[in-house]
Amino acid sequence: MLAQTSPTAPDDITHVIQIALAPAFLLTALATLLNVFSTRLGRVADKVDAASSHLRGPAQTKQGGSRGNCPTCADARSCSMSRWCSPRSAAS
Repeated sequence: MLAQTSPTAPDDITHVIQIALAPAFLLTALATLLNVFSTRLGRVADKVDAASSHLRGPAQTKQGGSRGNCPTCADARSCSMSRWCSPRSAAS
């Protein structure tokens, strides 16, 4: 006995397309939120860095500070996050 098939309605096709595309839009929205949070965190870190160097004063601030000491970091900004530098590169 064969099951009777009925023609698919346009509403069924629309629902399948919506279900298939929903994860893509969800991932895009999540990536956008993470990008916004990361940018804001970077701005806060810059403000904290500026405020701490302002509080230290010019007499206690070395030329370049702790930035630029890591030979594996490409620029001074990335070297300010020394906890991500490898111990081997920080020792040299």
